[in-house]
Amino acid sequence: MNLFIQQNQKKVTGILSGFDRLIFKGTLRYLQHTPGMMEFLYTKDILLKNFGPFAEKITKELREASKSEAIIQGRPIKYISSSMARKDLIAKEIARMAR
Repeated sequence: MNLFIQQNQKKVTGILSGFDRLIFKGTLRYLQHTPGMMEFLYTKDILLKNFGPFAEKITKELREASKSEAIIQGRPIKYISSSMARKDLIAKEIARMAR
């Protein structure tokens, strides 16, 4: 990447770095099917009637950890409500505003 930037530095107006995707190592495919999810909940000793609160707790923990890391890194936090949104354009606008 650095070689590309050096070779094209007259055309480069800015550089963004960071993650635009999260990669989780391992597999959670078994959670895609009812038997796999049931086995997971059984091993975690979670009753079906308690699944909602369990899922909400995990979601909250993940959201808080993500926000905390963004704050530590000095990154803006922007909720994107649609999967159809052009994330590249949103990122460019955030970078433009940060200048």
